[in-house]
Amino acid sequence: MFKESPTLGILGLGFVGLPLALAFGQHFKTIGFDISRQRIEELQSKHDRNQQASQQDFLKARLLQVSAYPQDLSGVDVFIIAVPTPVDSHNQPDLNMLKNASLLAGSFLQKQGIVIYESTTYPTCTREFCVPLLEQASHLRYNHDFFVGYSPERINVGDARPLSEIVKITSGSTLESARYIDQLYQRVICQTHLVSSIEVAESAKILENTQRDLNIAFINDMAMLLDRLGVNLYEVLEACQTKWNFMPFIPGLVGGHCISIDPYYLSFLARRVQHDPALICASRQINNAMPTFLANKIVKLLRTRQLPIQNARVLILGASFKENCNDLRNSQSLVLKQDLESLGCVVDIYDPLVDLVLMQELFNNTALQTLPQEPTYHAVILVIAHRCFADLDLSGLLLNQGFIYDLKAFLKRKSHLDIYTP
Repeated sequence: MFKESPTLGILGLGFVGLPLALAFGQHFKTIGFDISRQRIEELQSKHDRNQQASQQDFLKARLLQVSAYPQDLSGVDVFIIAVPTPVDSHNQPDLNMLKNASLLAGSFLQKQGIVIYESTTYPTCTREFCVPLLEQASHLRYNHDFFVGYSPERINVGDARPLSEIVKITSGSTLESARYIDQLYQRVICQTHLVSSIEVAESAKILENTQRDLNIAFINDMAMLLDRLGVNLYEVLEACQTKWNFMPFIPGLVGGHCISIDPYYLSFLARRVQHDPALICASRQINNAMPTFLANKIVKLLRTRQLPIQNARVLILGASFKENCNDLRNSQSLVLKQDLESLGCVVDIYDPLVDLVLMQELFNNTALQTLPQEPTYHAVILVIAHRCFADLDLSGLLLNQGFIYDLKAFLKRKSHLDIYTP
């Protein structure tokens, strides 16, 4: 019923789509499509700005063609949609890119074709939102002329683990299409996990990320509470880990494209079916409050050490949303910078992993290419624990009475440095 050697079309060549295109392009004719011509030109020259793929990866994908021209999708048998699913200014699901990708795939969808979604969304979205768009654009009948699957992306930005070693959840709209989709992914993935329905697959993805948001929120809440009591959180966590079933989490800024976004999709669905998402919403509020908590903490420490608050020089270490990656999406370091500036501080930011031009655009020309060679700052705040920060000598950056605030308890303790942690 389905082709043994299909032509694949990957829509969206970002952090999720490019690894898929490179992997499938080693085995099947694959068209990688992206609306950004600049992105396509970079990939055609075997350059990945996200630093996920090497030139060797491109050379191995000998059956891959990348394009920004929709007509190149003609003849595709299996579409995989891997476009972003952000939220709008009211933290409601923004499905515009998912809609456009569905209409595009639908316009080239053939009989016995398959569309697989990898974009994270709320349970029921694939069947209720995407399938009608496919039917509209293709004039074909769902589960008669074409079929749909859902296989949630699990790319962990900054993790060296390749796509092939990630366990892949798979699903399909019929038993036969589900088995076919599972076998298709088995060509490029070491282990798959076939589930009974698209809704199970959708739910698994959004539960994974929302659970992590909840866990971090609890630790962030404890950091704020224990700060009021003058109790060191990291000493408490060290004591807690002597119990065999304690789950270790540490405080942090929660940004990025998954953990800080997906709970809003789940709470949207909960309200739609008249379920109160109180816990999910409370966790989002707590994690969103962390930059303000940090900014106020820095101001208190400045005051305690009899340092100026107005025009206090502050350096933030880390601009990306998580450690050891260059991804600036939903960076909470930007929020921290804005909160500090609203309190009167003058703030610089340093992150050697992130493209300087992109940082200058996001942080209004306050990003540093190199660190100063003389005492400059009243406070240095480490918010992202990049490996490259481990051996930084920060002592030469601090003015008299200057201090370091290490959110991650990452830096080595030195007798001549005043380092605070939550």
